[in-house]
Amino acid sequence: MTAVDAPLLELRSVSKSYVRGTQEVPALVDVTLTVTVGETVVLEAPSGSGKTTLLNVVGALDRPSSGAVLFRGENIERFDDRRQALFRRRSIGFVFQSFNLVPTLSAAENVAVPQLLDGRSYKDAKRDAVRLLERVGLGARAEHRPAELSGGQIQRVAVARALSMNPPLLIADEPTGNLDSQSGRDIVRLLGEITEDGDGRAVLMATHDPRAAEAATRRIALLDGRIRSDQSDRELR
Repeated sequence: MTAVDAPLLELRSVSKSYVRGTQEVPALVDVTLTVTVGETVVLEAPSGSGKTTLLNVVGALDRPSSGAVLFRGENIERFDDRRQALFRRRSIGFVFQSFNLVPTLSAAENVAVPQLLDGRSYKDAKRDAVRLLERVGLGARAEHRPAELSGGQIQRVAVARALSMNPPLLIADEPTGNLDSQSGRDIVRLLGEITEDGDGRAVLMATHDPRAAEAATRRIALLDGRIRSDQSDRELR
């Protein structure tokens, strides 16, 4: 299989353990899965089940203890530190529960940050940022700072920022955790729409929020670091 016809993301027998004192504690155990373009994959798991560890491994924020993580057919564990940093910046869009916006910057400036770090001019990055804010329904709030926005609006800014480098994979870790019911539902719907826009993207979302099922094309249940079930959209209907 070449990189062209490979799945967007593939995990092959991935395990991850941490050492606490004299004990080795498994966080992931022999996880194998693939994610293809156009999918919204929801990892459903209670706290402590390994879902954040899995996202960190996929996003090259952590390394597996064993197994392989392939992105478009390439093993990201073989990348040196510089190439891994470029991979995180250009191929992955991160959406976190805690938003992680810079409070002193406007919404547009926050969205522009990834492009500015990649060497783009402020003028071009700002133009793209405003376009992305319009896409997530916040064009009129481009010059507002996070303190002037609601929780749902802040998370929309975070989604726009995650799209700034046009990454093929969005990783969302509990994106509705700090939101009210309606705002959470809106964010889940937005993430689902991102995979339907024809731009060649996939979303991998970890949550224990049942609202996330509304956007899922696949639901994967994770427990004690192992995949317990993997249901496609046809099975979910």
